[in-house]
Amino acid sequence: MCSACIFPIHIWTTIVFLYNFPSLILKANLWQILGVLAYALVFALFESLLLFGFLVLLAAMLPRKAFLQRFVPMGTLLALVITGLALLVNTQFMRENPWGWLPVLAGIVFGLLASLHQPADGSFLSRLAERFTLIASLYILLDLSALLFLAASSLLL
Repeated sequence: MCSACIFPIHIWTTIVFLYNFPSLILKANLWQILGVLAYALVFALFESLLLFGFLVLLAAMLPRKAFLQRFVPMGTLLALVITGLALLVNTQFMRENPWGWLPVLAGIVFGLLASLHQPADGSFLSRLAERFTLIASLYILLDLSALLFLAASSLLL
């Protein structure tokens, strides 16, 4: 379920960074671009851990039976919905494309409809969370290297 918190936030961070990359090339050098990427990755890690902490806190308040049976699929769905709604808010602030919120909203609606038609055991969302694990582990590695980059660059300055 942690991978379901990490994956969408980092994908959105990557999309926004690549969207702004051409303007960064024109006005910054390589170390400054790496610094912007490092700050974005560290902030995405912080957001992911905050979302995961919220879900763990929610799991601590749920009855034990609900936690054991359906918490991973429902926690994955909740993480994806919360992240999708946050992306909707984020796209509202990106005024370059007034219809940029439409694919995000379509993804949220599609995800909710797909989860309603899944088996009762929640195997679809559990398998989805498992598939996020590999890319989420790569993003965690990138986040840790970004954290080391920021620590090293602050020591050198």
